Amino acid sequence: LALLSKEVLEINAEFDKMRLSIEKLTGVSGPALNQLTSDLSAIVNVFDADFDDTLKATNTLMKTFGISGAEATKLIEEGFLSNANATGDLLDSVKEYSVQIKAAGGDAGDLFKILNASGTAGVFSDKGIDAVKEFGLRIREQSTATSSALKNAFGKPFADEIANGLKDGSVTSIQALQKVGKELKGLNKTSKEYQTVIADVFGGAGEDVG
Repeated sequence: LALLSKEVLEINAEFDKMRLSIEKLTGVSGPALNQLTSDLSAIVNVFDADFDDTLKATNTLMKTFGISGAEATKLIEEGFLSNANATGDLLDSVKEYSVQIKAAGGDAGDLFKILNASGTAGVFSDKGIDAVKEFGLRIREQSTATSSALKNAFGKPFADEIANGLKDGSVTSIQALQKVGKELKGLNKTSKEYQTVIADVFGGAGEDVG
């Protein structure tokens, strides 16, 4: 009985320590703090994840996308259960790429969809999401090379639709990515047009992904 009591005290002490760290970093308090502590503890134990990394990734999602702790931990849990963690660096990817996805007009769900798609496609590195990040930067800059690649591959009307939409805000970078991706499916991967779009619109990471 004494040993059991000691173990219970140790568990409670660890929970309180986690709770304090979570409150300090996220600013969450009250019942929501207790729930977030329980959710994070479960993720750490079930997936053998590092507590500090899990907390930082959760906080990144909350602050970057304006979502609750419950929503953030649910996405992370689903990420661990999907191909989003194919490379074992799910938490690092969340911390590194959230801001880029947000800047591209995406939400937290989009981030995990991209990570999952990269893992499903067998891109066992961060090249998949790197290509998305590079696409967002290049498509917003609309350099001559990027514009020409889109025009030559899909025609001037399509390229102008993307450029004008980005300019007036009616099209986000994520939406542009979806449109370009859909058009790419109609091209032969060995064609000059396809290869040019990959190189000049997606950059080096896109070439690695193919």
